Amino acid sequence: MRQAIQNVHTCGDGPFTKKCHALLEEILGVNKALLTTSCTHALEMAALLLDIHPGDEVI
Repeated sequence: MRQAIQNVHTCGDGPFTKKCHALLEEILGVNKALLTTSCTHALEMAALLLDIHPGDEVI
């Protein structure tokens, strides 16, 4: 935290985010991991990627 604040990089795609992506990809054994700022953002992104439209049923 101190290093991020001292480098004035407290959000976005900084070096700590990139390290976290790499660690998650390694631990989970996936090609790509993506962090989001909230569960809401993650769910919205999932809906976009699934091409969900008004009237579609989501269970």
